[in-house]
Amino acid sequence: MREIKFRAWDKTAQKIVYNIVIANTKSDNEFFVFMQYTGLKDKNGKEVYEGDILCSHAGLTLPITVNETHSYRFMWGKDLLCKADSIYGEVIGNIYEDSELIE
Repeated sequence: MREIKFRAWDKTAQKIVYNIVIANTKSDNEFFVFMQYTGLKDKNGKEVYEGDILCSHAGLTLPITVNETHSYRFMWGKDLLCKADSIYGEVIGNIYEDSELIE
């Protein structure tokens, strides 16, 4: 069973915040964008979160998102994020701080 944890993009401070505990309030969404841990790590042992940009073992740059069934997918594709993609790939940034990597 994978570890359930979150990080958030702090819209005010313009930075990623880790070790987030999510309260069930609507006001949180005004200040934060929450991203869930996928349970996978990249080739360097870095945890892969929703919103990360992964450079795959095939050399593709792939932003990670979650679909309605909570399966992790590449943001602009239909391929499921699999263990091989993370094991041989590398997290090179995230969509909030490094959006130029996917343009």
